[in-house]
Amino acid sequence: MLSLPLWVALDNYVIALGAGLLLGFLVSMGHSLWMLNRREKRK
Repeated sequence: MLSLPLWVALDNYVIALGAGLLLGFLVSMGHSLWMLNRREKRK
């Protein structure tokens, strides 16, 4: 019973970590695409 709150906290931590990695990946991908589009328009 005592490990139940720890499991919930750990599970939420794993979900938060995964969401953070996914968000970081999407932001960096969007930034890279934006930079490429800007470079193409400048030509």
